[in-house]
Amino acid sequence: MIWMKKTYLGLLMLAAFTHAVSAQEKVLSVPSTKWFEDAKYGMFLHFGLFSLPAGEWNGKRYHGISEWVEKRAKIPVAKYRAMAKEFNPVLFNADEWVRFAKASGFRYIVITAKHHEGFAMFDSKVSDFTITRATPFKRDPLKELADACKTHGMKLGFYYSQTQDWNEYDAAGNDWEWPKDRKRNFQKYLDEKCKPQLKELLTRYGDVAVIWFDTPDGTTREESQQLVDWVRQFQPNCLTSSRVGNDLGDYLALRDHELPARPINRPFEALFTHNDSWGYSKVDRNFRSPKEILRLLIESNTNGGNLIFNVGPTSSGTFQSESVRDLEIVGKWLHRNGNAVYGTKASPLAPLSWGGCTDKPGELFLHVFEWPVNGVLKVPTGKFTPKTISIYGIGKPLSYSFKGDDLIIKVPPQAPDPLNTVVKVTYSGILSPPTAQTLSSDLPTTLIPEISQQQGKVKIDKARWMEEFGDWHHATFIAGWMDSTDIVKWKLRVSKADRYWVVLDYSFGSNNLPGEGTISLAGQQLFFPTLPTGDKVQHFREHRIGMVDFSREGFYELSMKPIAAPGGFINLKGVKLIPYL
Repeated sequence: MIWMKKTYLGLLMLAAFTHAVSAQEKVLSVPSTKWFEDAKYGMFLHFGLFSLPAGEWNGKRYHGISEWVEKRAKIPVAKYRAMAKEFNPVLFNADEWVRFAKASGFRYIVITAKHHEGFAMFDSKVSDFTITRATPFKRDPLKELADACKTHGMKLGFYYSQTQDWNEYDAAGNDWEWPKDRKRNFQKYLDEKCKPQLKELLTRYGDVAVIWFDTPDGTTREESQQLVDWVRQFQPNCLTSSRVGNDLGDYLALRDHELPARPINRPFEALFTHNDSWGYSKVDRNFRSPKEILRLLIESNTNGGNLIFNVGPTSSGTFQSESVRDLEIVGKWLHRNGNAVYGTKASPLAPLSWGGCTDKPGELFLHVFEWPVNGVLKVPTGKFTPKTISIYGIGKPLSYSFKGDDLIIKVPPQAPDPLNTVVKVTYSGILSPPTAQTLSSDLPTTLIPEISQQQGKVKIDKARWMEEFGDWHHATFIAGWMDSTDIVKWKLRVSKADRYWVVLDYSFGSNNLPGEGTISLAGQQLFFPTLPTGDKVQHFREHRIGMVDFSREGFYELSMKPIAAPGGFINLKGVKLIPYL
């Protein structure tokens, strides 16, 4: 009897422990990213109180990102809050927005719930600085959008600025109204505003696909983990962006306006705007064309990731006509060619001079942005067994042959689709493409740092800079050369004996002492002086240093090193090989 009581007690304790572990695992389990990886194309919406000044304040135009106007113009908090009385987006129609997103080919939407200005674009009970309490609009646009997304089968996520809140003393960012070195109680802000508002978003708006955190600078690992766990507690399947900070998050959000050069071994999202601002700007008409948008999308997909593309609605609640026009053009292309985008994987091929490639089991989709004028498309696939090759959407078979490791496809003299013509290849078996980059005999081929081999003290480095405020640009380059033991090499493949110009793309400080470098390729050696390009690392320029002659087809190695570097050596962004025509 005593034994039975002990056994029963032990079973109860085990059951309780198992239940506790299961509950903890339920909270802390990692959500699936499959839907995200299949979606490929998301819509970013920066909509807030900043949409009202739209890049202007007191008669002054603030070029660049308009959503930072409060900080850039150093607007007093009370004055900025008072502006909410004028914010009345009466033309906002959630159903029309979601229909437009679907027509444009987007598979998910992320909208600003609270940006750095601290203004809640939803009916938050945590603060009175909200669209429902502080404006004449009174409605909750996020609730209406959530309902419309549910009706139309569109996934919805919320952007939430977790670190910066220019309306809160204990948050980061406001250094014009309060001392920059003030003693802040950041945990107080997290507990009293950030986390309660996140709970509202996660418990009152249905299934939330993503919480898109941003600007985590200065947050600790423990603070970032708090936020991830907080999201998991209320919606275990909701993804968090890597901008929650400290290497956490379920997928990688790249830097603004950054594209990867090669596939990334984790789910990721590249993010770009239609013009140079995330929020609506009255002064910015530098719009990306439909072809440029498609190229961004395909370059992201080629490297295995997504593109989230931003438009900034106006303060009346509508989209600019330019955005409607351009995104609908992209949407029509996606409705014709969507199978070559949605649900695809990264390209199995080495970088291609004429475009990109997406992949599905037994299918290659060749996105040809630079149509071959000679009617011959060369694809470095290696030997394999094609079943069918055709222009996607047209279906007419294309003739093909093999030459070495190249699949040679005969294509029409003109591109059937001026935006992006897709050639579909179905096949059986396994692809074994050459890993070395193949030189194009018709187009420039750029050898990039990411596929180089470095020896000695050289390393791959990165720089980013703003052209206008918030308009970020990025460069990856090779730096750290000191002497002739510092060598960079590339493997490359030549499919046609020919001549090529060699052009270097680099920066070199104007005040540096001049030096000399050399490139060895195909048994030939080119010498070049280091020419000054400017005072900053991003002042890159091209320098044509000579010509090389490939006397035969085959594999080669390009080797580059300094001979003399008394003032340091170049920051090399790439080596371009241009057909000698």
